[in-house]
Amino acid sequence: MLSHSVRPNLFRPERTWTLEPDALAWRDARGGGRVPYADITGIRLVRTMWPPTYAFRQATIDAESAGRIVIPGTHYAGVGRTEDRRASYGPLIRDLVRRAAAADPAVRLIAGHNRGLRIMWMVVAVLGAFALAVTLLGFLFGSAGGGGVSPVIALAVAAPMAWQVIRGGRPRPFTPHTIPDDLV
Repeated sequence: MLSHSVRPNLFRPERTWTLEPDALAWRDARGGGRVPYADITGIRLVRTMWPPTYAFRQATIDAESAGRIVIPGTHYAGVGRTEDRRASYGPLIRDLVRRAAAADPAVRLIAGHNRGLRIMWMVVAVLGAFALAVTLLGFLFGSAGGGGVSPVIALAVAAPMAWQVIRGGRPRPFTPHTIPDDLV
């Protein structure tokens, strides 16, 4: 049986995901649950780069009996520390996709961020560019005070993530045989 364990953040306990013969199961200190593969209606795989040299991978599973389930590929190891758990995440997600598609050939398999997130980051990019332009004009005409650097810093922090999501393009379908390697 394949399994994968992660603690997604400071406020949640470590959870172990296991592929049982007929269902995806999970267990943590608060309890557990399971969702039959036939109940899975969609799987979305994403990768977000932050900082620009580190990738956070995540699978979002939509299931009729359990709602939305998120399986992260990165383990929270403490303040400012994460562990890449691709060694267990990749095989679990690949097999989960195969099992869900075998149980329901109509399951939606999508690679990439959803439209709402892409639009949000496009708005952030436009607002960031506007703030940068206003700051630069303020410096050129001598009207920017000490707070004029704040938009530049905010843009420098948000720009890599915004660019990565926008550049990723539209969400694209995949099959159990064409799972994008960079997402698992």
